[in-house]
Amino acid sequence: VLTEPLYAMTWALFAAASIETWRRGFDPRFSALTGALLGAGILVKPTLAVLVVVVPISLSIAGLLARCRLRRIIAANAALLAMSLMVILPWLVRSTVLSGAPAMTDAGYLEASLAHRFGYQSMTATEWLIGWLYFLPDFGDKLAALLFEPSAFVRLGWGDSGFYHYGSQELHAQARALTAPDPATRYLLTTYVLGDPLRFIAVTGLLLWRGLFIGTYWGLVGLLALPFVLLAGSARLRTGLFVVGAPAVALAVVHAAVSVSIPRYNIALATVYAPVVAYGLGRAASAVLAALKTKRRQAE
Repeated sequence: VLTEPLYAMTWALFAAASIETWRRGFDPRFSALTGALLGAGILVKPTLAVLVVVVPISLSIAGLLARCRLRRIIAANAALLAMSLMVILPWLVRSTVLSGAPAMTDAGYLEASLAHRFGYQSMTATEWLIGWLYFLPDFGDKLAALLFEPSAFVRLGWGDSGFYHYGSQELHAQARALTAPDPATRYLLTTYVLGDPLRFIAVTGLLLWRGLFIGTYWGLVGLLALPFVLLAGSARLRTGLFVVGAPAVALAVVHAAVSVSIPRYNIALATVYAPVVAYGLGRAASAVLAALKTKRRQAE
């Protein structure tokens, strides 16, 4: 069962609460609400657990930019973390009783996800370069087919010869055979992250690129409009985008590092793209209306 609808709802509420925490000067009541919603999000999507570190940092930076008192920021973050822990604690207790470890999900799930992800680290430099074109939304694979031979990019797809198939069907089985009866998670991390960090970083960057295009063209439009909004928008708008954007981007990076990073994993980016596109459209509409008014006055 896909969790994205529930994930989208909890993330939207969490993002709204984060903005209100910042807007209301780090009122502990709103930071506690933000923490509770973050905890709910972690229960829906365990990778959100990394935000227990990211969110206090991003909110603290936003608070310092707003010249909020450090004591108030610390109190707000304490309330946020306490409420997050209170929400997820029953599940951690349940996991400890059943499996002996306070985990948010079954260890086998992470193992499988890592095997699927590390299948991509067998790509060549040529495939890596073509991937930046191939992973563009909707048209990237078609454009790659026009410019290159199929053998140059076929492994980037989902077919039987692709990296995903290799990771899920071959690499995972190999890793389990080498480490059985223990989980293969440590072996995979040691071999493909610590053993080849530059390749890991390069492939993570490419998979992050693939995961950015939520809603296909809407993701592309939002990404292209983002630099304009950051330059043309007010300092307050930039800070607000940072409050919701820093956790969303951090989550996208984590997904690129430990999974195959498809766009639906990163629907949290909608809380960044939506205001960016809305602001861009509003500025464009204002410019058009101003031009029409000027033209009408000249005609009169």
